[in-house]
Amino acid sequence: MNTFDIDRKAPASASATVLIRAPIDEVWNRLTDISGWPFWNKAISRVRIDGPAKYGAEFTWSTGGLRIQSTIQRFDPPYVLGWSGRAPLIKARHVYWLADLGAMTSVKTEESFSGPLATVSPRWTKSIIQRSLHQGLAALKAACETARGGRFEASQLSA
Repeated sequence: MNTFDIDRKAPASASATVLIRAPIDEVWNRLTDISGWPFWNKAISRVRIDGPAKYGAEFTWSTGGLRIQSTIQRFDPPYVLGWSGRAPLIKARHVYWLADLGAMTSVKTEESFSGPLATVSPRWTKSIIQRSLHQGLAALKAACETARGGRFEASQLSA
């Protein structure tokens, strides 16, 4: 069993959770359609992946002016998706945890940063991670619920 996780000893890390009014398979399919991320998450400007998401798949993506090279390190459908990534001055580890609640899905996401940027400014880096996680979950929720005719409420996000 793959036990890839965020770096619990990293200088900066954060987490966020959201409840999505959609079955787990729909949320999983949206989340693992990596080439489709820019269509529902406006913070992501570009993604390049050759083939479907799977363990070991490599992809390159851009967000906030950063180009990130990532590798899927954990792929346990439809419950866990995790990847490692590198950008200038940053090494990241990101994991999504999905829980099946029938017609709804709970999604928890966690990310850690290590490297020079996180070491020099851990509180600032943590705030960047936290904002990014909340924004990403809000976008995922809106995409999944809009596709189902649901209504998005930002108040359903938690740290």
